[in-house]
Amino acid sequence: MNCHHGALLTDNDFHHLGSSFHHQGNFKGRYAVTAKPEHVGAFRTPGLRGVSATAPYLHNGFARSLEALLNLYNDGWWQNAPDPNDDSGIPYAKLSPLINELNLSREELTQLQAFLHSLDGSVEP
Repeated sequence: MNCHHGALLTDNDFHHLGSSFHHQGNFKGRYAVTAKPEHVGAFRTPGLRGVSATAPYLHNGFARSLEALLNLYNDGWWQNAPDPNDDSGIPYAKLSPLINELNLSREELTQLQAFLHSLDGSVEP
């Protein structure tokens, strides 16, 4: 509920989840537009309507399935470590303070996945 709320189930804000790896692919996120250090690796929170039909997930397709994505959220993602040899001048992404381990049970993850499937009209996970 920190980021996915309201009619479209999004806060329309930008957050870094831990899915951007420094100097790999499109890692800059919102920083590429604003040049603000706090925007490195931050991408807009997508709405959840129809989410079960939009795999792969994340800006880089890192999560190939809804189950894999939910497991990443359940684990609380990770904080990227700075490279002491990096001289690019681009700050390292800082994990959004809204990201926390969910610590859901297998049954709760299954129920959450079923709920997300219901947002596109299907009832099967």
